Order: sequence, then C-alpha cells, then structure tokens
Amino acid sequence: MNSQQTPLVTVIVPNYNYAQFLDKRLSTVLGQTYRNIKVVLLDDASTDDSMECMRWWKEQDSRIVDLVANESNSGSPFLQWKKGFEKANGKYIWIAESDDYCELTFLETLVPLLEKYENASICFSGSYQIDENDNYLEHDIDNWTKRQRENPDGHKYFDGRMYAERNLFWYNFVYNASGVVFRRSTYEQLTDVECFNMRYCGDWRFWFNMALMGGVIEVYKKLNYFRRHSGCVTQSAHMQGERYVKAMDECMNYTLYAGKVLNISSLKLLLSAKVYYRLFKSSGYSEEIIKQLNAMQQRLMPFSYLKYTLLKPLIKVKGYGMGKERCE
Repeated sequence: MNSQQTPLVTVIVPNYNYAQFLDKRLSTVLGQTYRNIKVVLLDDASTDDSMECMRWWKEQDSRIVDLVANESNSGSPFLQWKKGFEKANGKYIWIAESDDYCELTFLETLVPLLEKYENASICFSGSYQIDENDNYLEHDIDNWTKRQRENPDGHKYFDGRMYAERNLFWYNFVYNASGVVFRRSTYEQLTDVECFNMRYCGDWRFWFNMALMGGVIEVYKKLNYFRRHSGCVTQSAHMQGERYVKAMDECMNYTLYAGKVLNISSLKLLLSAKVYYRLFKSSGYSEEIIKQLNAMQQRLMPFSYLKYTLLKPLIKVKGYGMGKERCE
C-alpha cells in the first residue's frame, strides 16, 4: 500500500513506568504494514528506564516526530491523551498504550473501514487479554455473539446514537484504547471535555461522546493484545476500598450524564441501579464501603424506594435491559 495514497494516522504512545514493554509496543507500531504514520511519544514522569528506551527508538525511525516528557506525574491517563491529541495532525488517531501490542495488520485492517464508512467516528477490533508475562488470560472480554463471530464481512457498522444507547450506556464495550482508531475531525467537534478530568472511566465517557458524533465499526478479529496488570488503575481500585468508591462514583456520574443526554427512561435508570447494586454485593468489601456505595447508588433511582420495590418485577421483563438490547 503506497503511503502517498493513504491517509496519515497519528499514533500516540502514552507511557508511565512501562519500560519493560516499550520495545514490543514500538516494534509493533513501527512494523505496521500500513506505513503512513507519525508517532508521538508521551512520558508521564516515569521513574524507570522509559525515557532512555524512547530516546533510542526516536533515533531509529524518523516517523517518531515528538517525544514529550512531563516533569511531574499528571495523575490521569486521560490528560496524557489530551496532550497527544493536541499534537496530532493525521486524519485518524490511534492511542497505542505503551504496555499493549498488536498484530502488524492492525492499521491495514481498520483504516480502510473508516475510509469506506465516511460517517464513522470510531473503529475497533477485538483483543486477547494477556498478563505481564504475555500469558493468555482465559476470560474473553469481547464475548461476541454467534451472529457476530460468523459475520461474513468480519465487521459491522452501527448508527452511533443507537450504539451509545443500547451498548455504551450500559457498559464500556470499547474497553481498550489500543484497539481503536478514530477520526480526528470528529474529536475536534466534541464539546464535552469532562473525560479529561476523570481518573478511572474517562475513556468510557470519551467513546460515548464520539459515538454520538458518528457511526461505530466493530471488527470481529482479535488484532490487539490488552495487557492486564495486578496493579493497574482499574484493578488496584478494586483492591483498595476508597479508590473503588471513587471509581464507582465516576462511573455513576457517567451513567447520569449519559442518561440525561439520551433522555433515558426511568425504568432503564432503575435497571442501571440494579447493575451497580449487584456489582457492589459481589465486591467483597466491608459493610462500611458497601454502605457508601449504596448511598451513591440512590442517585440513579428516579423513584422512591417504595416505588422501586413495586416496579422491581418489571426489571425481569424478557427482552428489556442490559444484554438483551445489545447491538449485533
């Protein structure tokens, strides 16, 4: 594929203390069969050998056009995203997280689909989950249906607003930025920037807003390798009660925001409250933590608890609620 005839992709590689994974990450970025890329490296005040590694790579390939290092840690991965977006000049943007890696055909597969569907704002592939030692994890996070697995085209285009309402309101199906390529012009039209002030689920809000601006393409191929760490932001939030409370607070604020934007019905808000309730009950935290979480959950209940109890049977109506509405 001639790079002069293909649109430019800006690849943003945000990093914090992942020196041990950078060689594999950058080799799979720079080794893409799709050649027309410009790479921006971002370091959030790492204390390991990340900067030395990134400087070496910058000397090896002229497509690495920038290396930006923070003097102090920003405290948020999404602030790093924003910094990278400000330096992007490609038609498309790919956030290639520094601890993940991908197949060399990743861009070659996704970019032509964005070219084909001109109204699409984001395109994302499936992912394998791996641990720190590159071992495959058993849990299949994609959980594709039979119809999706057997799709003869290997992908499907969805109306963005429908995708936001039926998928992204309930769960962040766009679960790993490394598996996504999105249209820069769409991002530049976003007016809600609250995601950059978030610590835990800013990506969920970002993809929701992007979906509202255009179509969503799901690619039913696992082209990305999503690394899960025992000490990552999300998992450590599950391990430490107060951080878990803050993460759930962000998630519920997102649910309220998305519900307002989509004019979600009261019954669906009740359904979302039940989803959070089940999550809290299975978290294994102390009664004090569960009490805090349940108090926060009340924000999602548009009715009094008595009315909630009376309406509870409706939550089990066949074909209504999370999972039953998922776009396929």
